[in-house]
Amino acid sequence: QVKVVPAAGSQFERHHKGYLAARGEYLVFAEAGTLFDAWFAARHLHAHRYLALVNATLCDARLVDAGGGVLRESSIAGFERWKQPHRHVLPLSASLRERWFPPPAACVLRKSRFTDAFLAGLASHRSAGAIWYWLLLQFTHNLAGSLLLDGALLECPVPEQHSRGSGATHFGRAAAAQSEFEQAAAVLFEVYCANQPIFRAHLPPAWHARFVGWIKDPQGKAHAARLKTIAVAAKATLALRLLDA
Repeated sequence: QVKVVPAAGSQFERHHKGYLAARGEYLVFAEAGTLFDAWFAARHLHAHRYLALVNATLCDARLVDAGGGVLRESSIAGFERWKQPHRHVLPLSASLRERWFPPPAACVLRKSRFTDAFLAGLASHRSAGAIWYWLLLQFTHNLAGSLLLDGALLECPVPEQHSRGSGATHFGRAAAAQSEFEQAAAVLFEVYCANQPIFRAHLPPAWHARFVGWIKDPQGKAHAARLKTIAVAAKATLALRLLDA
């Protein structure tokens, strides 16, 4: 069943409104002009239900211009992660700097209380800006991992300002400078700290220890101090303890 939810505002505001109206177990964030192959849903849902217990399934996508002309047959060509035979990407196994995510519409996410809390937290973060989806996918993936599916199962339109170049530089490159990675890590950590009761109740201690180590390393002392300030402000005692470990 498809329900159209009229929404205005930024891309995040539009998608967040659609997310709040969604009632299914899985979700896809797609822009106008996206064309899904007939077997897109079947392949992704089969993987979620029968192949691996993950929070996200990802596939390749063909990148097209406004007229439907194919700019690139693959959105992930050259990404080392997709060249490996083992396609189950474990949580917290890839750094924030690694480029391996396809366009948003090529990712099917499991909807949960964690994604509810994370998107609600991002709603108050103007600094998340254009990388809100990248942050959501990072967080969703690092809860329970992702499964990479073979083949391009959809066509994604590339914004005009990006189609003049390679056609794919826009996707998977949410942050480039060191300061941008540090800001992204800080936003992830702030939302995590703000929702400590939910995460502590449903995730094992080992995950918390690995997540805090992952978000802290290898950014340096100034970044670690910033994370500590965030944890103190949120009164996140577990996060504080793990930062000092």
